[in-house]
Amino acid sequence: MFPGKSRAFTLVEILIVVIILGILAAIIMPSLAKAGEEAAISATYTDLQKLRRAVGVYRARYGELPPITEGDATGIDDGSGPWGPLVDVMDDEGKPGQFFKQAPVNSYMGGPNARRVGFASGPDIQWQEEVGWLYNPDNGEVYAGCFDANDKPIPRP
Repeated sequence: MFPGKSRAFTLVEILIVVIILGILAAIIMPSLAKAGEEAAISATYTDLQKLRRAVGVYRARYGELPPITEGDATGIDDGSGPWGPLVDVMDDEGKPGQFFKQAPVNSYMGGPNARRVGFASGPDIQWQEEVGWLYNPDNGEVYAGCFDANDKPIPRP
């Protein structure tokens, strides 16, 4: 060993490492945050497509639109909630439900109203937090809350 030499890092070396780590974190963090939002958008879009198919199958099978009502579907999975017979764990014969085991959630909108159903003649045109799903009882169209006419998410405020 050399006399007077220390094996410790200097303050400048430590600062350089901290700065490099900070730069790497600043690069990576936005992409991680965006990945969560993209997953919520994808989940909502998937549930929207399932709802549309379920309404179409119900209409083809029974010759009428399902009796969907406005309201909150949180914790309701027995066919008595707003989605009516589309969400029913057991049918009249005790067999598993034909469409959904539980009410769909609008993951993109989130919050306490993500399962709430509201009536509307078309999709949202701006961000809102009142209903997770919009249903047109006249023609059976289903829209995701906070999604536009092209099924694209409306940016958060």
